[in-house]
Amino acid sequence: VIKYDNSQKIIWKNNVYTKKEKKLSPNLTLSLTDKGVLVTDDLANYYFLNQDNGELIWKNKSIYPFNSETKIIENKFFAIDYKNIIRCFSLIDGKELSSLFEANSSIPLKKENENSISYLTPKISIRANPGDMKNHTNTDRTINNDNIFFSNNNSEFYSVNSKNGITNWIADINSNVKPIIINDFIITVTNDGYLVVMNKKDGNIIRTNYLLSTFKEKKRKKINVSGFTVGNLKAYITFNNGFLMVVDLKNGNTINLIKIARSPLSKPIIYKDNLY
Repeated sequence: VIKYDNSQKIIWKNNVYTKKEKKLSPNLTLSLTDKGVLVTDDLANYYFLNQDNGELIWKNKSIYPFNSETKIIENKFFAIDYKNIIRCFSLIDGKELSSLFEANSSIPLKKENENSISYLTPKISIRANPGDMKNHTNTDRTINNDNIFFSNNNSEFYSVNSKNGITNWIADINSNVKPIIINDFIITVTNDGYLVVMNKKDGNIIRTNYLLSTFKEKKRKKINVSGFTVGNLKAYITFNNGFLMVVDLKNGNTINLIKIARSPLSKPIIYKDNLY
């Protein structure tokens, strides 16, 4: 886990894994709070790092590996494991508090408000009180002004009205990453390496920029986007080959390309002007 400042200089980095675990190249998922950095992975580890210096506060291991984003509510956090069990843990010491069966781990968690989180399918909402887990009808992907924006594995990008379920529009875009909405624009990255900016109202593509041109042509077919985030009119994009790319959203030009690791990077997160 690496923390950068706003000039892309490393503030701290910490690797809590054994040599054996490092060889397995675990996929990490990060969530941030004012108190620290929460990390879960697909080896069933979960741990909490000090946000100021990266020191390990606590580390635990779950029964099964995790396969979802994590969401934090008050002093608890929620994650889905490979057995499709939603698990609730204490953020203070990492102890498991409760669990709920049969979630869909392919759908990311969303913090609905201060007291609940939800999924797109199945439609589940969980109250912050771990002893009061109940099912409710809520939806998730990227939600903006009563519309849901998401893509599927058939090269289709949807805008759906969350109130009546009517499809607003469908665009011909194949993407596995969660889109980001800024004002009237949708920003996403396609599976074949294009940064795409769309009109939120009608789905028309405003601009596309090919991101992989900075890599050697022979290696491009093996390069996949791990995730991306946006801050200060810049897109921060991570790849499975260990590179971090910084792109100017005003013109789509690459500002910087940084080799961070030999293994795939996780989805980047921006928190209080720092990049993780």
